[in-house]
Amino acid sequence: MTLTERNISIAMACLSFFKIGALLYYAVIEENVKMGTKATMKTVFTPFTILLLVMIIANLGEFIIQALVFSNSFYPMEALKTIRSICDCVGEYSYLIYGLLRADAIVKAVFPRFQPFLKSIRQYVIPIAFVVQAGTRIVSVMLPNKSEKVEIIMLLVHDVSSGINGLLVIFIDTVCFFAFVQFLRRTKMDIDSVDLRFIIISRYGIASVVICTSSFGFSILYGSTKAETWLLVVYLPFSAIVLVLFLMKCALLAERKKTKESLNGKLETG
Repeated sequence: MTLTERNISIAMACLSFFKIGALLYYAVIEENVKMGTKATMKTVFTPFTILLLVMIIANLGEFIIQALVFSNSFYPMEALKTIRSICDCVGEYSYLIYGLLRADAIVKAVFPRFQPFLKSIRQYVIPIAFVVQAGTRIVSVMLPNKSEKVEIIMLLVHDVSSGINGLLVIFIDTVCFFAFVQFLRRTKMDIDSVDLRFIIISRYGIASVVICTSSFGFSILYGSTKAETWLLVVYLPFSAIVLVLFLMKCALLAERKKTKESLNGKLETG
């Protein structure tokens, strides 16, 4: 069984490399060159492209570590798990920030009083929570001669921060999900006056939230059994989420092109 899990991890790592190439090609060629824009660092590496790229790299790191774990690698297991924990934190952090930035205008339209609260969470709570989770793991490895009491305290802080981060993901996904659903319901009555980009964001946002929610059960199984197989299963939905967000990016660009062509057509006929 370990051989199968190792091969799945390697295959998913290769897929992540392909995603990185596809994203960079799309950001440079499709979003800039073919749109008549000069490709610069600023136009290529937009905040959304950077966050999506970081998610892919984090997911790549997770699969590489899993492949090494299932290969019974000679690398120290504690070091591998620390790197994996950092990848987990970076991936989840990027996912939350990406989702909040994409959903910001929609949440503001549906839950206007709630939007400033989410903004504060994005700016202060999320960064601190994930730094604590990753930091405790790093410090724990860097202090090999720590006392048992210190180790217990650091493990407790790490587990508590991990739980808080999990609750943050659930809370933010739930808010965004209901905002997306409510927004789509409203647009059915007056779709002509709505920015179609918000409809695209809502539809793909719902898909990403549903996929993310499906992984929580596997996370609980891993937490209770510590079986590496369940952790591998957790990483598979995250890879699917990255794909959904990339497809959202493609759909948004397609809508932008359509709007541009429509405007050019009106100018020519006018």
